[in-house]
Amino acid sequence: MKRVALVGSGDPKWQQTITQYQRAAGAVFTDWSYRIRDYEKVLLESQIKRDGEFKVFFYEPKSSGGDMKIRLVGYVSHFTTSKEPMKVCPEPDYWYFEGEANARTWLKITRFETISSPMGLSEFWDHRTRRRITPSHLRSSFAYVADAKEIETKVVEEEDEGFYDLYLEESFMENEIAANPDMLGLGKLRLVDRQRVTPVGRPDLIFYHKENDQYLIVELKKSEITKVDVEQATRYHNWGKKALGNRLVTLLVGFDVDTDVVPWLEELGKDVSGVFAKVYDAQFRII
Repeated sequence: MKRVALVGSGDPKWQQTITQYQRAAGAVFTDWSYRIRDYEKVLLESQIKRDGEFKVFFYEPKSSGGDMKIRLVGYVSHFTTSKEPMKVCPEPDYWYFEGEANARTWLKITRFETISSPMGLSEFWDHRTRRRITPSHLRSSFAYVADAKEIETKVVEEEDEGFYDLYLEESFMENEIAANPDMLGLGKLRLVDRQRVTPVGRPDLIFYHKENDQYLIVELKKSEITKVDVEQATRYHNWGKKALGNRLVTLLVGFDVDTDVVPWLEELGKDVSGVFAKVYDAQFRII
């Protein structure tokens, strides 16, 4: 059964403070300035209901005097997350700090363990994209990683009756859609270019829709569409209007959309900017 864990960044002195408080009080709430994404929020809530807890690994950043290793793991029995800052701890008796907080996430940790052999971030990977975690992932958010138990056993595990989790490279998706543009469900499309070199980057695919007399730039994402992706698509769109003309639509294609991005996409749609997102749900059966 798949399990998810968090990785958060915190200086060694703070880690020592919260572990000492937990030993004395029996539990400790840690405050974080960023929230847990909606998709992982549902997974972690289910994990607590099923297992009673989930893990959070504490990374020691170099900027705070750490050596970029993970030595400490906490076990979270309850959490609260919000888009708006929360000033008051849900259970003040377990709040290690006197005063108000500015938290978007509260994690209640009931026990800590010290990892016998310190771990590097390269030993963790994103539970959805299977990309290795780097320090940049932790600058303003949690990293959402496969639980250590899963890492020690296998990465891809069998799901319901012959279904498997498949983590596809964008190049595979690009090849398939280039050869079969009907997969997009947008009518008859003719491939014009792939990975065209432009001053703003290399858009994955460019199609021409003869019926609408319209060009279509397609940028593929193998997982969640984020703010960075929308910014990238907007740059491609602005370039395309100059290079291909105003009859242009730019489409981001992914398998999920970060909830923080949805309002932005809605505003782009109102402005008729020509930048849109399309979410697909795909299943592959191995036979």
